[in-house]
Amino acid sequence: MVEVHYVGRLVETGAVFDSSRARGKTFKFSLGEGKVIGGWEVGVSSMQVGELSEITCSPQYAYGAKGIPPMIPPSATLRFEVELLAIEQSDEEGRSFADDYVDTARTPGAISAAYKSKMATKPTKAEGLEGLLDWAKSIYIFGLFSPTAERPPWYLNPLITFPSIFAIVGVGFYLVVLLGGVHRGEVPQAGDDLSSFIGDTMAP
Repeated sequence: MVEVHYVGRLVETGAVFDSSRARGKTFKFSLGEGKVIGGWEVGVSSMQVGELSEITCSPQYAYGAKGIPPMIPPSATLRFEVELLAIEQSDEEGRSFADDYVDTARTPGAISAAYKSKMATKPTKAEGLEGLLDWAKSIYIFGLFSPTAERPPWYLNPLITFPSIFAIVGVGFYLVVLLGGVHRGEVPQAGDDLSSFIGDTMAP
């Protein structure tokens, strides 16, 4: 949230179309929420408190091709004299991790002690066959040996999917054989239909 005083003029004529100073009242708005024209978003965000700046805004950073007749003509370039008076940061923006976890020590010594304590309670890696099994369980992708007790969806459970796949393939193969889709041995070669037709037909 920023508080400013400003005077807005048309670049073409130099006429003042708006002024907070003339009204005797400052203008407050939140940066980054699209509540002001793009030229202000860019210009004011680069200012420091107490700074007086001149911001020139081309139409695409002001009110575009339509303008705001009759106060601002179409495709007008604007020039603002802006003084940044104050910046107010909201409570949410000012919060940090330490604010949300006040009971957690964040000093280097406390972090080091917590790390050492965690490493001391970490179980040692098994060796030999037991270590190999632990490694295999850690890379098994179906979750059958999940160390966090997570269960895969029923259709991804290997105890269901693998037997189901074998059963479906087996039934399919059985149907192919049953319907004569598989030939055993060599198929005897037969002559072409034309030669057979000629041999069985009497010449005129």
